[in-house]
Amino acid sequence: MNSSRYILIVIALSFIVAYPYKAYTGEILFAAAYPFEPPSTDPELTIFCGDLWFRSSRTVHIPIGATGQVFYTAKETIFSPYGHWDCYTCLLSGSNTCTSIGNPPVAETSFTLRKGAGPVRLTMTKDSLVCTSPACGPASSQSLTAKATLGDDNNNKRRERDTWNFNGTGGDTILVTLEEDPESGHNGEEATLILRDWANNGSSAIEINTGALPIEIMATLPSDGKYELVVEQHGIAEDVRFRGDYYLSIESSTAEIEEITPTLDVEQ
Repeated sequence: MNSSRYILIVIALSFIVAYPYKAYTGEILFAAAYPFEPPSTDPELTIFCGDLWFRSSRTVHIPIGATGQVFYTAKETIFSPYGHWDCYTCLLSGSNTCTSIGNPPVAETSFTLRKGAGPVRLTMTKDSLVCTSPACGPASSQSLTAKATLGDDNNNKRRERDTWNFNGTGGDTILVTLEEDPESGHNGEEATLILRDWANNGSSAIEINTGALPIEIMATLPSDGKYELVVEQHGIAEDVRFRGDYYLSIESSTAEIEEITPTLDVEQ
């Protein structure tokens, strides 16, 4: 496990335990089909899926003839389920593990999990594994999405700021989108989205956009390094200030951005 990512997860989870937070309700079902084609000598297989945040399913046996067995549910948390996923099939064994040295994958597939595109449907054969649903985008074209809440505490009228970090590559053209969660209620409609560069040990704004959600920023990153995305309410009148659940997405032309990382000021 990458040590820096492990430390980040421990810090974030400690923060979640220490402070009250709003439960996320979004769920994405993962289902697998293993068509029976007589005469069949296909082996008994298991399936396993995981993402970049170490979110993963159990290794589950999918019987021959299954038409859509649900084997996992990915839930929206501060660690977004949207983005890169890897799935594997392995021979059914006594240990029922799938990625171990003693039971290497029979087949594997990678995809970008898209927000709002429905369940993940995977089809297995004795030597292949493919995703056949709109939820699975090409792994080479990257779209990462995070979810949080702006101004969730109705008893606190302060203006709020959420800060997210990501590591970018010079020359990469990105599209950042801030949009409301249509399945939850909200007040107001305006917020500010800022893209900042942390080069030379200081932050400088590359683009700033204030307006009614959804709002976008498109920019070409000037160099390799750390970048910051800020979602805030500063300078916006209280009667039009957005308060509620939102999605923050990055589409990358190089597909080299691995994750959007929340800082401790991101409200749960």
